[in-house]
Amino acid sequence: MKILFVRHSESTDDIDNQYGGWADFELTENGRMKLAATVDNIQKLNINFEKILHSPLKRAFQSAEILSAGLHLQIEELIWLKERNKYGLLSGQKKEFAKAKLPELLAMLESGYVYGAEPEEKFHARVSMAYEILKELKAQLICVTHGGFLNSLVDNHLHAEYLEAGDGGYILVDTAKDEILSSFNFKLK
Repeated sequence: MKILFVRHSESTDDIDNQYGGWADFELTENGRMKLAATVDNIQKLNINFEKILHSPLKRAFQSAEILSAGLHLQIEELIWLKERNKYGLLSGQKKEFAKAKLPELLAMLESGYVYGAEPEEKFHARVSMAYEILKELKAQLICVTHGGFLNSLVDNHLHAEYLEAGDGGYILVDTAKDEILSSFNFKLK
């Protein structure tokens, strides 16, 4: 089976210089427009996808809605696709504000863990669980998720080294071989 993992498009935290994680941001107009190229490229793959699964965060949900409209597929939320809550109490804070008013939390972040964050090893375990759940569905799927999720998936399951996924970028994965077949707006080493 094949699963297309799509990173959500540009969201307001990218523009407003805020910490993401589990903070719930909307897509920007630019982000919405960038998804048109993603829809075109998905159509060129010539795969009969069955549905779109998405993270519960707004930026992923809104990206899934746009893909759904262009690809005529139903969408469904899958909590396992959620981004890592890397920033804990800093999630949603403007970075300049945090620098001026929350230096103790920034110091914690720099040392690897800030209060309220999802520990890295637990996040990787969650991504592994998500991937196994998706494989068990035995369906051709599109999964709209986040950069941190994709990073963990690529590094830990797909035998590649992740560099970056652009807004609306994707990787097409053959789940039988745990291998990346193609990508769009996605950088691997």
